[in-house]
Amino acid sequence: MKVSWFRLGLLASVLFVIGAETRARASLVLTVENAGVQTSPVAGVNETFDSITVARNYQTLATAVGQLTSSAGQYFAIRPADQFGGAGGTGNYFALGADSNPASIGPVMLTFGTPQAYFGFWWSAADSYNQLSLYSSTGLLGSFNAAAALGVIGLPHSPYLGNPNTSFLGDNLSQPYAYLNFYGTSGTTITSVVFFNGSSIVSSFEADNFTIDATQQPIHGTPIPGLTAAAPEPCTVGVAFVGAMGMIAYGWWRRRRGGLETSGEVAQAVA
Repeated sequence: MKVSWFRLGLLASVLFVIGAETRARASLVLTVENAGVQTSPVAGVNETFDSITVARNYQTLATAVGQLTSSAGQYFAIRPADQFGGAGGTGNYFALGADSNPASIGPVMLTFGTPQAYFGFWWSAADSYNQLSLYSSTGLLGSFNAAAALGVIGLPHSPYLGNPNTSFLGDNLSQPYAYLNFYGTSGTTITSVVFFNGSSIVSSFEADNFTIDATQQPIHGTPIPGLTAAAPEPCTVGVAFVGAMGMIAYGWWRRRRGGLETSGEVAQAVA
């Protein structure tokens, strides 16, 4: 099977953080669904955000899959479907960054009530400021960074570029839309997910259709080649969280030195 530029880019964009002394090892596998797919292949618990009140100044929110909580002085939004988000072209979606009011970079943590073996979400209008970290009860499993992926898939004719929904078809053709699956294997479970966005001015982290499942699942979708990765345990979540945020802040600082990225979201940010 021909591997798309998008999948190769995602491979380049995943960083696994090595921390404390290695004892037991935990595995995390990332796969991507075909272009245009916006729902999970797993029949688990799903949050579509469609029944949640649209607002731009959330700091905490109980969802079907877990509790969303922002750090002090930071906010996130639930937005109606537009060219940047909203699976199926309808309903609402989660956003962090320029869409928040006040505009905020995060982090925002999604905490599950019980450990989960699977987490999936539709990542829409992805850009180089978006950051994602996944944790187990004992430490950081991995940090996902979109920057490298965008550097590769910004080529003509990628099937992932642009909003795939009829209402917004042809909009925002410079950014990818894809459903991602994170599978814990060999007993690995996920207890929380942290969202961060490197800019509150020209970018937002848009996501929808969060899905979780506590049981070990068959791997579905196209695995990112070579991504079956190991993260050391134990390492406290607090220490790992600080380390991950430090890496994120450093990456954001380097991008800021290189100048602000221009994207399809600039017009919305200044509107």
